[in-house]
Amino acid sequence: MTAYPDPPSQSSYPGENYPPANYPASSSPASGQTPTPADQNLSDNVRPELPSNLWPWLIGTGAVIALSLQTWSLLGLLEAGGQESDFQAKVSAWESANKNRQEAIDTWNSIEQQAGQNVDQLREQSALLQGTIDSLQKQRDQLVETTTSQAKTLQSLQDAREGLQNKVDLAKTKLADVTEQQQSVLLAVKTAEATQTQTESLNDQLIERGKRIKTALAALEAESAKAEAEVETQEKLISKSEAELAAMEARVSQFDTFLQKKLASVAEFKLQQEKSSQTAKELETTAEELRRQTAAVAKATNALAVLKKQVDDQNATRDQSDQDLANVQANVKAAETQLADLRKREQQLAQQMATMTTTLSAAATDASESLSKISETAAATIQEMAAKATEVRKAVSQIQVPVIESSVAEPPSTDPSVTEPAAETSGEQP
Repeated sequence: MTAYPDPPSQSSYPGENYPPANYPASSSPASGQTPTPADQNLSDNVRPELPSNLWPWLIGTGAVIALSLQTWSLLGLLEAGGQESDFQAKVSAWESANKNRQEAIDTWNSIEQQAGQNVDQLREQSALLQGTIDSLQKQRDQLVETTTSQAKTLQSLQDAREGLQNKVDLAKTKLADVTEQQQSVLLAVKTAEATQTQTESLNDQLIERGKRIKTALAALEAESAKAEAEVETQEKLISKSEAELAAMEARVSQFDTFLQKKLASVAEFKLQQEKSSQTAKELETTAEELRRQTAAVAKATNALAVLKKQVDDQNATRDQSDQDLANVQANVKAAETQLADLRKREQQLAQQMATMTTTLSAAATDASESLSKISETAAATIQEMAAKATEVRKAVSQIQVPVIESSVAEPPSTDPSVTEPAAETSGEQP
């Protein structure tokens, strides 16, 4: 009895290459036990054999496997050719998409350049408009300063005109007062002339009465020739002052006492004295009346002199008033001339202010029109840019970039226009 196992039988292997159930497990190196030298020699000397009926099956199976492998390789080649054609189509689509994208980017760059030019033009126009606005603001400030100074000048002129008007009113008031005084002076002159005429008539009457009295006195002097010495003494005493009249009365009283003592001796003289006393009384009465008339004439003469002086003063006052009136009229004319000049200057200032206001409004209108035109141009440019940007966005959105599967190897491309735009578009999104 040997240590080698029996060869496998056909019944033990019904078409399958499996070891028998009692095959020792020590022959397997993966069992975890180290084989002995005898086992190694045994495994080297064993030559398993297959049955003859299994070889056709094995050959057929190998042929089928070879045919299937060849078929699978042919199908793989066909699929690879289809994938390559798809890849070429996708590459051409990618190139056209990149070309369209590059055109869109160029269009967008041209739009950006045009927009930049338009923005620069708008900035230049805005700078020009700002300069125009600044110049208009300076002109407006100058006009405001000029208007303020002119308003101050106009206010000062109006104040001067009001002052001149007040002076004219005062001069007119003084003129009215002077006119009233002149009228009162004229009335006083007329009254004085009437009084002078009346006084002259009274003087004529007094002169006539004096002549009559002189005639009566001459008659009395003729009648009283005897008592001429006493009459002359009495006339001298009458012509003297009241003191001399008092002394004369004392002498007359003494003379009366002397006459009382000498009644007997001077009876005839007494009769003559009585006659002379009566004549003296009449003469005294006449002299008294003459004295009264003389006093009245003196008073009338003094009143006439006073009236003449008043008339002269009133004439001088009237001349002075006429001179003052002429001066006032000259001042009024000068004030009216100054008032006319002030009104002319006021009209000129009003015309200048109207002209400046018209110029300022025209400049503001021009500036607003320029600003509106620039705003319209900017709005049109912005709308045009927005329309172009919308078109570019639509064109970019319509570009479909094919997605290449990672399972297929991309062929190396020598055209840099295929790779560079992709890098540009991946980094720049308009």
